[in-house]
Amino acid sequence: MRRDSERDAAITVIPLRNATGWRLVHRTPTGADVLASSPGNGTEHSTGTSTETMRRGLRRLGDGDGTLAMTETVDHHWQWTLADIGDAPIASSPPIYRDPGSCRRAYLDARRAAHAAADQAGR
Repeated sequence: MRRDSERDAAITVIPLRNATGWRLVHRTPTGADVLASSPGNGTEHSTGTSTETMRRGLRRLGDGDGTLAMTETVDHHWQWTLADIGDAPIASSPPIYRDPGSCRRAYLDARRAAHAAADQAGR
């Protein structure tokens, strides 16, 4: 049975102020979680508009188009990063996961959310 908070949850893409980055956010009536974010520093080799760059990054994350790395931080949390063939980051998670398994599940959740967000943005 679905709870009301699950039914009211929404995936939102928030462009960053620098116009090249974005955050993929899962919003609920009680808060929000960042599922993934782009580097937002122009490393995506963009030749189009910021909307096209955002859509391309979401599409690549949704398709799993890159190399996935899961790393442990100094405070023993885990973070995933999806990088292109030149090791430039496409997207990453916040470093909040307690173990590699939960980090991997979070990556899969972010992929599904990015795929849906890219479709909504006119894939």
